[in-house]
Amino acid sequence: MHLPIRVLGRPAALAASVAAVFATVVAPAAADGSGQVVLRFETPETFVMYNADQGSGAAPDDRFAVPVHVVASKGGEPARNVRVVVDASGLKGVARLAHSDGCPAEGAVYTCAYGTLQNGDGESYTPLSLLGVDGVEPGDSGTVTYTATADNAATITGTTRMTVGGPTLSAPGREKGVSGLAPGQPANLTARLADNTRFATEQGVALQVGTSEGVTLTALHSNCFYTGRAATSAWCTFPTKAAAGAAYRTGAPLVYTVTPPGRPAGEVTYTWSSPPSRPADHPVRGTGPPLTLVRTAGQDFDDSDGRVGITTTVQADYRPVTATVRGRVGDTGGTTAIDFHIRIDRRVPGAKGTIRTYGPYDRTPANDLAVIPLDASPAAPYRRFLGSAWTWTAGVLAVVVLAVTRRRRRRNATTAS
Repeated sequence: MHLPIRVLGRPAALAASVAAVFATVVAPAAADGSGQVVLRFETPETFVMYNADQGSGAAPDDRFAVPVHVVASKGGEPARNVRVVVDASGLKGVARLAHSDGCPAEGAVYTCAYGTLQNGDGESYTPLSLLGVDGVEPGDSGTVTYTATADNAATITGTTRMTVGGPTLSAPGREKGVSGLAPGQPANLTARLADNTRFATEQGVALQVGTSEGVTLTALHSNCFYTGRAATSAWCTFPTKAAAGAAYRTGAPLVYTVTPPGRPAGEVTYTWSSPPSRPADHPVRGTGPPLTLVRTAGQDFDDSDGRVGITTTVQADYRPVTATVRGRVGDTGGTTAIDFHIRIDRRVPGAKGTIRTYGPYDRTPANDLAVIPLDASPAAPYRRFLGSAWTWTAGVLAVVVLAVTRRRRRRNATTAS
């Protein structure tokens, strides 16, 4: 059971390829009702930092988080003055380190102040940012160790194996879409990949498929794990050692369906990774024959995923809803049905306007146009007065300007004579 956790500093999301297996932590057990304060880490046992083919060009990775929890106990006190010391010196040769704003560092040792943690609660810091190095191979690794202390709890320690992943597997990006798919009607997706690096996938290949809302996957293949029987995500593993420079496709299609009543559009996406490591939130295993990979001609894929857009037979019928615009000349207002402002400049008997709606999945355009009637009243007395006053003021100003101009001309003529 995972306890509540707050994230401090940078976001603490773990990569999808990280297994939900947690590090062994040295900590005493707390008997229920004892009131004893016990700390617990919930850190990954292994963490993939970057892919070997990326080397020093890998983007900085600040996903590695160190969550600390206070084990819940009846009447338990909060853990006071919690501090975590993270030692990343074991990453020499496999990663470069960048410092975090939240955890001051001395060399490769980071100290994070978590403060007081309530009983049954937890917090997390991302203490360091990881950078790649050149010359590494997939599977190269180092270790990060961490120690948590508190004023009123026993010290605990933990270790995570930090690995270099890879190779980076490419997908075709945007693929040909599917149109006219009816709700409940199955459709097929053949996923394709290319290994355009100098490394083979010695530990196999993993495929993750996801769907947008309203689209589900059928749990068919025994080497695939799904989020449910009507799944929105699937995780498939293959023992295939994809060769450097080679391309592959799935030997059978993955099946997806627009869930009734359906939506006008959707999408299916997929990504490849190596080595395979199944996420914990995919508990349902497919019951059919395993999915295989079939080698194809080389492909110049350079995208990180494949994407198939879907349009369905479901339509969205847009029609404008209008009401009469009422107001005085000079007013700016609107109606309860139209979410924009209309200014009435002058009163014209029988005046009206129109509004047209548009939607990419609207297949009944006949009701897209509607009339906006106008019911205008004469301008308010104070507006008429202000208008007259402004006209009178403008006239006086014109006379003054004219008089000043004539006076200047007369003065100039006298001076010249």
